[in-house]
Amino acid sequence: MPRRKKSDCEEKSTVIKIRDDFDWGRILYDACHVFNRRMAEYLVEYAKRYDDGEVVVKNANEEISALVEKRNRLIGERKILHDALRSASASKVSAYRKYAKALPIGEVVANFRKSVLSGEMSGESIDRYRELINGRSELNSAYHSCLIGEKKAMENERRHVDANMFVTRSLSHRINNIVKMVEKHKVPLGHPMADDVDSIYGLLMSEAQNERLMAVCLNILNTYSEKEFSTMMNVLERERIAEKIFEFFSKFEHNYDFISGCYDVDESTGFLKMKPLDVLANKIYNGYYFTIRGYVQRSYAGIRFEKFNVESADANWETETDNGNHGIDRKISSESEMEHGGAGEPRA
Repeated sequence: MPRRKKSDCEEKSTVIKIRDDFDWGRILYDACHVFNRRMAEYLVEYAKRYDDGEVVVKNANEEISALVEKRNRLIGERKILHDALRSASASKVSAYRKYAKALPIGEVVANFRKSVLSGEMSGESIDRYRELINGRSELNSAYHSCLIGEKKAMENERRHVDANMFVTRSLSHRINNIVKMVEKHKVPLGHPMADDVDSIYGLLMSEAQNERLMAVCLNILNTYSEKEFSTMMNVLERERIAEKIFEFFSKFEHNYDFISGCYDVDESTGFLKMKPLDVLANKIYNGYYFTIRGYVQRSYAGIRFEKFNVESADANWETETDNGNHGIDRKISSESEMEHGGAGEPRA
């Protein structure tokens, strides 16, 4: 694919240095190029359908209601788990206080010691002391049961949070985008959208835009992996991650809503007006961010799992050979759900 030539005196960006110096960088850059090219091709199709009156927003309220219901259900589940944790914590504290309060002190202990020193093996003082000791033992068991209950409740809440951390956020993002999309589609454009296609198409097909998308991917990789991508992954592993991203990007069916993503209402005319290209260059991926992040994270998580699973198996074999101890598997899970980014394609 065409790439611009840089003079010796022109300083390369970090992204271009990575692209030019590493095979995995070239693969990732090509993945971004494919993503942008397919998005540009979809733009041509979208503009024609819009000008023909085929892009019509329908059933938006029904979709919003369904998304709100799903989000509220997840929030409700989280609240139930959180309330269960609070209840378990309160029970633990109460059980401990009862246990601490039952400490045998004072006259009971003094009488017990006197009985033991005098050689008595039975009697009211000894029976009373044993009764308190047995009772405190039961309270101790009750406390530990509450402690286990609290740990289970804490684990249940944490597991739910981890599984749905990005789901509720994605749902809220999707709801907001639909609302914005509906409002934008109520305003006329005032001229054929085909008049703006060349400008947006040229932006998406530019090398600068490929660099921007690659920078987004690299930022997601380093943030999500807590810099493991740059520090623990070797060159071959980075290359395999880039290949997975390329596969995801090349198969993705675009559903971007260019009206809500690329236009604003011009208050002076009352019509829609295309955003400046420099604004679009930096903002056009906002609507697709959750999609892009999901694909990048899944690509990284898959290779990371293989890496540490293999290392754990090797460690397990070595330790079993040496002393019979078992290695520890380190596993991570990919996100349970990944929403399509952006406002999505309006329903025709």
